[in-house]
Amino acid sequence: MTICVANQGWTVHGPVTRRKIIIHEVFHLLQFEQRWIGGPQPAGLHWMIEGAAEYLGWLGIANQGVVPISTARGCMLKEVTDFATNQPPGLPDLNLLETAQSFSRPGPVYPLAMLGVQQLMNSSSADALLTYGAAIAAGNTAESAFQNAFGTSLPAFYQQFPTWKALPVPATYECRL
Repeated sequence: MTICVANQGWTVHGPVTRRKIIIHEVFHLLQFEQRWIGGPQPAGLHWMIEGAAEYLGWLGIANQGVVPISTARGCMLKEVTDFATNQPPGLPDLNLLETAQSFSRPGPVYPLAMLGVQQLMNSSSADALLTYGAAIAAGNTAESAFQNAFGTSLPAFYQQFPTWKALPVPATYECRL
């Protein structure tokens, strides 16, 4: 893994977010090693690939006692909510962010994806992410892997997610870390 410390994608962030980025990118290495990503055909849900890396990045920071995961979640939710306020109607639903192409749009898609994964983790464990990734690596469809790993269908998850992410957040949050 190479970190280009002069790159704007690195220099614009504070020290806490930089630590989160390192954990995020290391998780991508694990995803590649486990064949969840990097195969000849794009597999799995792109929002899940990036959301899992974001979630585990912030969870790693929380486990180090730097920032509680609730603060990270609040910051992600505020970023998504502020974007919707400033650029109505905001981001599309997660079901429209399943491919790398659809995921590469303007706006806080990484925070939105992290919120999706965090909701899944509220009723699962990180092992469920590995179960999902192993199923993808074995050639299962995203729908089948999702159902097996998280115990709910992908359409059912998509249907209820807008209500879950609409939880109120405080007007201000210390998010530039």
